[in-house]
Amino acid sequence: LTDLAVDWPAGVEAETYPSPLPDLYAGEPVVFAASTSGALPADASMRISGRTAGQAWTRTLSLSGRDDRPGVAAVWARRKLAAIENLRLDGTPQEAVRAESLKLALAYQLVSRYTSLIAIDPMPVRPVETPVVRGEVPTNLPDGWVYESVFGSKRAAAPGSAQYAVARAGNAGTASAPVLADQGLTQNPIVLPQTATPAELKLITGLLAMLVAIALLVWQFRRGGRRA
Repeated sequence: LTDLAVDWPAGVEAETYPSPLPDLYAGEPVVFAASTSGALPADASMRISGRTAGQAWTRTLSLSGRDDRPGVAAVWARRKLAAIENLRLDGTPQEAVRAESLKLALAYQLVSRYTSLIAIDPMPVRPVETPVVRGEVPTNLPDGWVYESVFGSKRAAAPGSAQYAVARAGNAGTASAPVLADQGLTQNPIVLPQTATPAELKLITGLLAMLVAIALLVWQFRRGGRRA
């Protein structure tokens, strides 16, 4: 079916999307959404017409027994939003498309090329009159670690408190390891295991291997040329 069109009851103005309706193929449905300017009569019906094989084709669909469903307006708005954004392909100025998209998306709370959704908690955790304070939040140890066994009983008395700080041990020019030490007991720092790979060393080793390979290729090429 081609040249599909929708005819509404007399006196009813409707905004239908997509517009125009796409062609109808065998076994494939055509879905559209419409917004009417006023209330439809209880026995209202709509007519869909088109052409098939050069012949006129028409069907009448009854609109009686319809129910109000939440979200139907958003379905129509999404289809209209797609039609507005497609106006860019017809040469419509970008600013005009943006203005219409923003107006529709904000009215129906839709995500578009120019809008997004932000979650806002209506119940603030901190009252407005309470001042903002800064503090350290205790973190969990790796699985299987025991705090007293690693940091000792004295440090275990106040884990995560402000008196603990991350320090670095090592002389200048040497790699330093991160340690967790009490600001008042810095004589015996505890060195934590290092899990990072020596990336710089591996990079240098790889470059040297590439240079050796290139030198061998050049030497083999020159050797073969001398034999010839």
